[in-house]
Amino acid sequence: MRKLVEYPTPSLKERDRRWAAVRKEMDARSLDCLILCGWPAMWDFNIANARHLCPIDGNAEFNVLVFPRDGEPTSFIYSPVFTDYWRGAQNWVADVRPKRATFGDSVAERLVELGLTGAKVGIDGLAGPLDPDGWVPHSMYARLQTRLPKLGLVSLGTQTLFCGAWSSCIESGAPEEIRTPDSQIRSLVL
Repeated sequence: MRKLVEYPTPSLKERDRRWAAVRKEMDARSLDCLILCGWPAMWDFNIANARHLCPIDGNAEFNVLVFPRDGEPTSFIYSPVFTDYWRGAQNWVADVRPKRATFGDSVAERLVELGLTGAKVGIDGLAGPLDPDGWVPHSMYARLQTRLPKLGLVSLGTQTLFCGAWSSCIESGAPEEIRTPDSQIRSLVL
């Protein structure tokens, strides 16, 4: 296994800043936990929310992130083959696990471990304005409801939730080509 990361990973200081900002918003919305469904589809658009808090993505990798308001997050990836790689390729989330049975089962088991079986939990990837179909399989949503009937699932929709990443790039002195605001990129493409 390679020891070096093949792409830049933001600093732990940046991780702490992002996590604190998200947890403050979770507190404001009375959310005990987030389930961010990083599905590798639509050129990795669907993984943006999970990637913002855990830099596991690309090359068709899943990153289903359980992000509690208190405690350490867990990233579920698709295959056990890449578990050690992702643990070594980033230092933001230590608890990286392959899914067991289904993603719904894996997430449900983690919520039980965290004592959040009756919690109010935000989940992204359900139908919303950017994707009327959403990207979370109905089977995952149904499995969570079946396994944890007292769980309060709150749709976060399909929007990219964390827009503060651009300011972090600017503040960090990142090269100009990756600091181009999204609106400028869209105007170049469209």
